[in-house]
Amino acid sequence: MSTQTLAATLETVVPLTSEHPVARVDLMPPEIHERRRFARAKGWMGLALVLTVAGIGGGYTASAADAGRAQDELAVEQAQTVALQAEAAQYAEIPLLLARIERAETALETAMATDVEWYSYLSQIGQAAPSGVWFSSVSATAVVPGALSGDPLAPQDAVAEVVTTGRALTYTDVATWMDAFDGVSDLDHVLVSDATYDDQSGEDPWVDFTTSTKVAPSAYSDRYSRGEQ
Repeated sequence: MSTQTLAATLETVVPLTSEHPVARVDLMPPEIHERRRFARAKGWMGLALVLTVAGIGGGYTASAADAGRAQDELAVEQAQTVALQAEAAQYAEIPLLLARIERAETALETAMATDVEWYSYLSQIGQAAPSGVWFSSVSATAVVPGALSGDPLAPQDAVAEVVTTGRALTYTDVATWMDAFDGVSDLDHVLVSDATYDDQSGEDPWVDFTTSTKVAPSAYSDRYSRGEQ
């Protein structure tokens, strides 16, 4: 072959490059492609399902842990409640006891509202008596305030009346005793209701007397009043 012929031959050869793509024909049936696409879709669906189940499992585990902690806390609270109830049962009688004490104190305060420490007044009366006076009796009688209206000069708020009977050497001793009697604290309005001179007994003469006085409300001791404590 000559050089010209070889050159001509080379000129007619068309190189198979990317500038001249070769047409391809897909002869695979469409069912094959559908099965492949379905297989890929099923794979993605399976992965999504696995991820979903994993998420649900993680959430359930966390919820179960929270529920467990809440159950433990509830058990602790219940145990404390039972302990407190058992302790409270030990003191269940205290309110009843306090109520009984309150009733007793109220009853005592009411009953002793007019209490007077008479021993103090008896001591003062004995110390106030002059040397020429002897007592045969000393009595105290409670009165209702305002019940002494028969005596316009008597204190209307008097709560008691004290009466003394005895003997004196003279009428002067009786008068001295009345002044001393009037000086005893919380006593007022001293009167003599009887004074009889006796000189017929064959002995030294004397005077039998009876005196009385009223007791003011200030004589109440108030020692049983809770308001005064």
